[in-house]
Amino acid sequence: MNSRLFIVLILFFVTSSQALAQAVESNTKAYDKDGLKFTYPSDWTITDKSNGENQQLQLAKPGSQILFVIVSPRERLKGSEEYMETQDQVYQKHFNAFRGDMSAKKDPSPVDFVCLDFKGETISGTRYRGNYKGEISKIDFYPLNMHGRFVGLLNLRALKDEAAGEAGWQTLITSLSIAANPGQQDPGQTYQPVVDAGAVNGIAVFLAKPSYLQAAREGLSPWVSIPVKVLIDENGRVVSSRTKNIASQSLRKACESAALRSRFSPTIRCGKRVPVWGVITYNFEPRR
Repeated sequence: MNSRLFIVLILFFVTSSQALAQAVESNTKAYDKDGLKFTYPSDWTITDKSNGENQQLQLAKPGSQILFVIVSPRERLKGSEEYMETQDQVYQKHFNAFRGDMSAKKDPSPVDFVCLDFKGETISGTRYRGNYKGEISKIDFYPLNMHGRFVGLLNLRALKDEAAGEAGWQTLITSLSIAANPGQQDPGQTYQPVVDAGAVNGIAVFLAKPSYLQAAREGLSPWVSIPVKVLIDENGRVVSSRTKNIASQSLRKACESAALRSRFSPTIRCGKRVPVWGVITYNFEPRR
């Protein structure tokens, strides 16, 4: 090959590569603040709702019904229980808020479980389908542990905008990162995402029950329904239980104690065991 032609070809490929890189860069914008970093499409808008406790960013594509929400408490996690509590708080405040807006007044849709390939790791998430602002839509929630910080991702999109939403979503998740904490070892994804299982009475291997006489001794109505929120670990053991708005302390303790003795089959999501939140409901009925 003529050396001059060879040089021309090399220059052409170098120039083309640089032009392509500049074109790709011009199609995206970058966010980099307080350890949180990601890129997003340049024609999207970003709204920063961060405060002293949390970083919260909203990404939206104008002219569509696509909204991504990133929520990350600034404090790093101190253990698995704190991770689970943080996930539950973000889930209740953000995912369930959208879910409430999307729910039909009659016969609401069930929650589905979905999987996300995040940088080579499979993350278990939650999906809800409903009507949002007049459009059939989906919202996904994915909890992440990145360098010891919790990151909650929400992906809301109308079905008609799914293709545009997917392109923006891939731009976000492939670039999302959290700066490591200087001087500390990266814990990695040591805390598993927690699945919201809803009512779990029907899936218990063993459901311990508090004594009916406990309610009677408290002088309560014989028709009492006590919901107990439980955290079930990867092996099906109840590791925490709590009730709310129960005036009788002894009745509350009896229900929470019974819940802790209950056992469940392990829950499998995205090919692995995961902990779950659930609700055990104890009904105290009159004896005949």
